[in-house]
Amino acid sequence: MNLARTRWRFVSQHHNLVSVPSQPFTSRVRSAHSNSPSHSNSPSQQRYSIGQRFSSLTPLAAVILKQGVATLTTPGTAQMEDTGTAKSQSGPQPAKTSCMALPLVFSGSAVIAEGGAGPAVLTGVHPNASVYDSADSKGSVVLGLTAQDGPTSFLDVCIGQLAQGRMLMCARSKLWWMTPEWRQSTRMLPPETQFMLVELAQGGPYALLLPLIDGDFRATLRQARPTDKQEGSLVLRVESGDHRVTAQTWKALLHVSAGWDPYELVKQGVAAAAQLSGDAAPLSTKVLPPSLDVFGWCTWDAFYSSVSAKGIQEGLRSLHEGGIHPRLLIIDDGWQMTELDQP
Repeated sequence: MNLARTRWRFVSQHHNLVSVPSQPFTSRVRSAHSNSPSHSNSPSQQRYSIGQRFSSLTPLAAVILKQGVATLTTPGTAQMEDTGTAKSQSGPQPAKTSCMALPLVFSGSAVIAEGGAGPAVLTGVHPNASVYDSADSKGSVVLGLTAQDGPTSFLDVCIGQLAQGRMLMCARSKLWWMTPEWRQSTRMLPPETQFMLVELAQGGPYALLLPLIDGDFRATLRQARPTDKQEGSLVLRVESGDHRVTAQTWKALLHVSAGWDPYELVKQGVAAAAQLSGDAAPLSTKVLPPSLDVFGWCTWDAFYSSVSAKGIQEGLRSLHEGGIHPRLLIIDDGWQMTELDQP
């Protein structure tokens, strides 16, 4: 299976999430798990493609920012688990610049704002971590890592302590899906987190953390072990997915950047991370089709793989009767099967 084939089961109106009701034109409510193909654990299927991460992340980031950053900047939003507002961090706050960027540097064992103004983003950085100097950094800090015990296919390291604040993140929930989560502590971080946006102080600035792909290895973030009592501890996992594929040093595993404008921060961060990780192109460099400017309906959540002409007609009729008039139809009957048909 090609992990790059992440499917988005919505059609956007300027990146606003559209949900289309599956009732009343179908009474079948089945779990998507029942129609998912089985997956083997062979090395070829465990390798990771850059397309799995950054080709998919940019549209997802745009969507969750419509939900999540509004959540981060608007106290009391129902999507937050805790309706309280974030407390302002102590210490001087950096002045906002015209470009709204907040350049970061690595000093001592911490990732901090250039000039020392503002809260530190990451402190207590692991001694085996290194800084990767790249033209793609553009005011960000890119951390690499060396395995202390020699070449390995799998490594968990507490990369440091993250500044506390309200957090928006994306974590892989299935082999082919990422879902957004909202947290206020790294102790609640879901496994396989691939995107983190942190409100460093009320109203900004914000920090962006993006685990990267380095050669045959990918990195993800997760919560620290229960024995680690230090607040903000953040574990970086590095893995190849194949015990035969090992390495000891990785030059670029974690992108860290900061800024006052969370939308621009994500846009620039994803573009930089895509350059660092390989061959993906961010959304900002692509020509978007006109279909993204109209409302549409995808049949998957209504019918799964049992889509039919009659069901489509009934669905469209139901939408029209409800005053909803889609101008785009996606007929989706599931993953393309690659197995040979039985004679």
